[in-house]
Amino acid sequence: MDETMNPTGDENEEIESIGGSESESTENEEVLGAESGTPDAAGAADEETDPSGGIDSLGLDEQFPQGAGDNDGSSASEEDIDNLLQAAAELGVLDDSENNSLSEVKTVEFPQLVNSHRAGEGANLELLYDVQLPIAVELGRAQMDISEILDLGPGSVVELDKMAGESVDLLVNGVNIGKGEVVVVDEQFGIRITHLLSPRDRVQKLA
Repeated sequence: MDETMNPTGDENEEIESIGGSESESTENEEVLGAESGTPDAAGAADEETDPSGGIDSLGLDEQFPQGAGDNDGSSASEEDIDNLLQAAAELGVLDDSENNSLSEVKTVEFPQLVNSHRAGEGANLELLYDVQLPIAVELGRAQMDISEILDLGPGSVVELDKMAGESVDLLVNGVNIGKGEVVVVDEQFGIRITHLLSPRDRVQKLA
């Protein structure tokens, strides 16, 4: 009688069993979602473990949009490179200027020379005053073949290229420095100078 009159008891039990199975399936889905690493579960777990992380990420995203950070970083690095290159170039210029300043050659200032050749020659010749040089007087010259030279002997006459009474050459160390006339001094031949080079020309010829 009671079972027939109160059918709602069985219905309530069925509803409770269905509700329990639904709650169990929901819990299983949440566990599986957390294990599989779904975005919703991972985000929720991150927010629970680090609540400040979500706030920081939102703030950074608002201040620096996606892609802007990369562009700013690249431009900053290029500016740094340009600054470094400019600084290196300036240092190189400074080093070159220092090297140039060190390698500068000072000009030597010479005193003004006085045109006094005679005084200079006299001072230089004083060192040579005691040097003896051979002096010769040349009456004339001639050219002969070897056969003629071999035929020469006592009494042979050699014809010279100068005329009688013509000036003879005065040779010092084999160099012609003047002309003169042949004279006899105390039964010895001598020469009276009629033409003589200047001291400068003599020094240049004898040098």
